Amino acid sequence: MNDVRSLKVLGMAVLAATGLMAQQPKGPVELRQDLTPYNLTSFRGLPISSVAGTPPGSDGRVPAQGAQLPPLPSGPPTVRQFQAGVFFGGTVRPKAALLDGARSMVANAVRLDLPRLGGGSPTLILLRAQMGSPVVSRGLDYFFGSMIQVPTTDEYGVLLPPNVRKEDYWYPEPYTLNKHADAGYYWSPNARAVFATKPGVVEVTWRRMGGSTARPGPPSGTTIGLFTGGDVNEGLDLQGSFAYALNFGASSAGIVGDANFVGDSSSAVTGVVLTNGAVLTAQNKIDAWITPNLGNTANDQRLSEITRSIRWSGNPAKPTVDLAVTSGTRYKLQLLFVEVPGNKRGFNVVVGGQTVASNFIPGDYVASGTSNQGTKGVGVVITHIIEAATSTIRIELDGAAATNPLLTDRNPVISGLTLERLESAADTTVPEAIQDSGIWYPIFKQRLLVSGSLVKPSRPIYWTQGDFQKT
Repeated sequence: MNDVRSLKVLGMAVLAATGLMAQQPKGPVELRQDLTPYNLTSFRGLPISSVAGTPPGSDGRVPAQGAQLPPLPSGPPTVRQFQAGVFFGGTVRPKAALLDGARSMVANAVRLDLPRLGGGSPTLILLRAQMGSPVVSRGLDYFFGSMIQVPTTDEYGVLLPPNVRKEDYWYPEPYTLNKHADAGYYWSPNARAVFATKPGVVEVTWRRMGGSTARPGPPSGTTIGLFTGGDVNEGLDLQGSFAYALNFGASSAGIVGDANFVGDSSSAVTGVVLTNGAVLTAQNKIDAWITPNLGNTANDQRLSEITRSIRWSGNPAKPTVDLAVTSGTRYKLQLLFVEVPGNKRGFNVVVGGQTVASNFIPGDYVASGTSNQGTKGVGVVITHIIEAATSTIRIELDGAAATNPLLTDRNPVISGLTLERLESAADTTVPEAIQDSGIWYPIFKQRLLVSGSLVKPSRPIYWTQGDFQKT
């Protein structure tokens, strides 16, 4: 095994030395079937052009060439990149067509200039190779025979708040039209539980307990929830067209989903212009306050870096953020917080002159989320849908206005925010729903990965390999 590994590593070096490997594989890439929002429907379309509806299916979000900054691409979009299938191929040949049937393989390797070690007297020759970034099967959701739990999120993919039990939000029996025939799981009416009985990818559709006479629409108003990472279905909406993505308290920035976060490198405390008309006022900043463990993907690690810093002010001073916007446009605002679990810091959150969260105590949410998520870190997000009445949206964090007598700290803190444009009703997502006796019930589809063994996890799958010949 060691010899084989040595040959493969050496072969990679041969490829690099001969210029045949233009770039080191960037990976591994993980297959995550559960991160696709199967239950949501969007009418926005795809960023095919800069004009919505031209061609059909375009959402008009393609930026002008050269308008984006690295690492975002600045060139034209790839032709047919959103077609159902992409076909490509190619061939390779030796640099020199000097094959001599009367000579040995070693001599021909030199004449043909094949990838090799040893120059004119090669000791190792690369005969064939298949190269590519490794693809790793995702972590398991359940072992074979395990009990499948109801989701920890609502129908929009947002983590349920601490005061809502998932068992009270979703029916224990999955939604079905054929009594769970060929479902890939077993519903036990006696145990009132679902069991994983099929290895591989299993789809489960859950039905919410509470219904309404009106069909569910896009999210509105204000919600407070938890986030556990930067990927889809981990508590944040980071897909869309963002007017702002701001990291407070540190210069670090990065792209998470579609949001390109801008850092806060200024040491000033008032009138700090961050980007494109975003103005911050706060007395203090901390670069490394709390670093939540949000996971191992690139999005998780960038979000962890972004949320570990804060801006804050000592009560009664109020941190404020002024965002330049377009009057009459609908926006989705996400305010990001991290906190010590159980800490009784509290304050009111005011957006556009409206108090959207009174006596907001981030530490209570983090404490509940930490107990539910185990060792995985959590953050808190306030999500607010707003239609801009003027050209500026002001956000205020007011500790003096909080009235909860249990508060021991009224110094407001904030780690970051995003502001997403919702330019029309068609630019939002709505959950699927079923109607029963005149009542609409949202449903939520999950795709889970089940191991074929009671104890063995799935193995990584790699498609980087090579065949080498010793001389």
